[in-house]
Amino acid sequence: MTKSRKKRISEKPAEEMQEVYYKKFFGEKYYSRTEILYLSLIIFCGLILRLIYFFETEGTPFFTSLYSDSKIYFDWASEIVASGNWVGSEVYFMSPVYPYFLAVATAISSESITLVRIIQVIASSLNIWVIYLIARNLFSTKAGYAASILAAVYSIFIFYSGAILSETLQTFIVSMLVLLLVNVSMFEEKDELEKTKDRWLWIGLLLGFSSLFRANILLFFLGAVVWLFFHYRKDEKLKTILKPALIYLFLGTALPVFVVTVRNYVVSGEFVLLTSNGGINFYIGNNDDALGVFKTPEGFDFFSDMSGKNYAEKLTGTELTASEASSFWYRKGFNYISEKPAGAAILTLKKLLLFFDNSENPQSTIMDLDFFARNYSKLLSLPLPGFYLIFLLSIAGFILTWKNRNRLKLIYFLICLYILSVVIFFIIGRFRVAIAPVFIVFAGAALVEMYNLLRAKKFKPIFISAGVVILFVLVESFVSPKFNYSDYDAYINLGNTAFENKEYDKALTYYRKSLQSESSYLTYVLIGNTLAVRGDINAAEYSYQKAIELNNKYELSYFNLGLLYSQTNQIEKAINQFNKVIEINPKFSDAYRNLAIALYIKEEYQAALEYFEKYLPMVKGEELKKSVIQDIENIKKLLKKNDG
Repeated sequence: MTKSRKKRISEKPAEEMQEVYYKKFFGEKYYSRTEILYLSLIIFCGLILRLIYFFETEGTPFFTSLYSDSKIYFDWASEIVASGNWVGSEVYFMSPVYPYFLAVATAISSESITLVRIIQVIASSLNIWVIYLIARNLFSTKAGYAASILAAVYSIFIFYSGAILSETLQTFIVSMLVLLLVNVSMFEEKDELEKTKDRWLWIGLLLGFSSLFRANILLFFLGAVVWLFFHYRKDEKLKTILKPALIYLFLGTALPVFVVTVRNYVVSGEFVLLTSNGGINFYIGNNDDALGVFKTPEGFDFFSDMSGKNYAEKLTGTELTASEASSFWYRKGFNYISEKPAGAAILTLKKLLLFFDNSENPQSTIMDLDFFARNYSKLLSLPLPGFYLIFLLSIAGFILTWKNRNRLKLIYFLICLYILSVVIFFIIGRFRVAIAPVFIVFAGAALVEMYNLLRAKKFKPIFISAGVVILFVLVESFVSPKFNYSDYDAYINLGNTAFENKEYDKALTYYRKSLQSESSYLTYVLIGNTLAVRGDINAAEYSYQKAIELNNKYELSYFNLGLLYSQTNQIEKAINQFNKVIEINPKFSDAYRNLAIALYIKEEYQAALEYFEKYLPMVKGEELKKSVIQDIENIKKLLKKNDG
């Protein structure tokens, strides 16, 4: 910018200057020195807080060893790099962008987890700036300062900046999307029609790309179309770009999605829009036993069957593809809704309240902010603002900025449709992270509006806002369901890591701590495995039997007990256990092999042959298949010799 241009802008009245920065792409306003100083200081403080958390947790067990979704993402990334196959061979089960991001980091550095966490710290810090721009463009510079301060100290952002999860990157993309939405909704100059039209292409691209982190945000596409249709038809000049804007929005949104859809079709021959996990997630949130939060459905084993495909095959008696299994669980969920509409409606209301709940309702304590605050992070144990405080402030913000509702309609659409897209499934705190920047913006606006009202001695709007907030707190406190979350998962995974490192005493200590939180058959199986490796046969047998007592339909309890009996030469008992496994799950291939071996040891060769032959079609590896064929031939020779 030339000096003369700077002078002309500085001479404009405040209202006209306000219009100037609303017209700028991506909130590009000419920053004053004071503004640069304040914003830099806020971002720097946010960066320092994130770095403190980074170093606090760098050597903790949950980052030296990964668990749950973090492990799935990282193992997927490692497989991509190791195989060199960046296309893959199966339909995506989970959203693909983050694993590919991890794969790039793994290809670049041997310390990929550290590199990823550093990148996320930077992205989370930059998001403070984006949130500032959103609040400034929607409301005022002071609202921008307030929102950016809240974003800098927001405990959820700090926590996820260090997690090997997609939330930080997705939230940054969504914030950029919101910033563009704000700019098109604030558009006034009719001589910038072409620029506004082009922005809808970028909005579509950001929306489509964000859906590759979590597909539910695609629901907002409908809201954007509705807003465009009604808003642009009101103005003769804007009406001229309605059709191009709709086309650009569609093309931008469709492009990232189309790439994944085509890739899924090429590798599987099936039409899968993005991922195949939608069905099981829908069923988790919509069934007779659903609570509104994550709860493993009865009969599921998420350790070995995360997609529910094996269980769906067991229920249907047929082999299913990934998309067919997803469709099966969608049908089950919709059947529940159609057969019990009243119960489904009540469940939906519960989920709506749970979305705004004071608890993070974690899927697992493996990635639970409260668990980390208690055990690993002094920073997170401080009274930093969490989602609940931000949302309560945002309620006041919605009320106090209602006078600006006409220019906020597009943002209202985004908020409502995003919440709906989560409530359709089930509620966990992770699902709220991406929309948090919008609530932070309204929370910042609330603080500034209340300050201005107090200075003007206009108390009525403050009392009204406070009354609505108090009413919500009462409803949420007494109507919303509450759940107690134990540290069960965390100690189970710590025990698993110790077991893998052959630290069996430590593993037992963690498993027993897990039992103190929840008496689970899975824990008893793990304790049995550890005791068996240590050679404590009687105690291991007791643990497996205890697991069977708690759940007599879990085949792995019987299988491991059968292995224990085989290793201690209690062949008859082993045979009984392997038969029980096959009775529960006829597709449990290893049970056939071990049963065949046990029968062979018992010199029941004909029966051993039958089970080896049943096992053969289940074998996948060529080397193992050759070995089984050789075993079958040897038994046949032995039977022929005995007959002779």
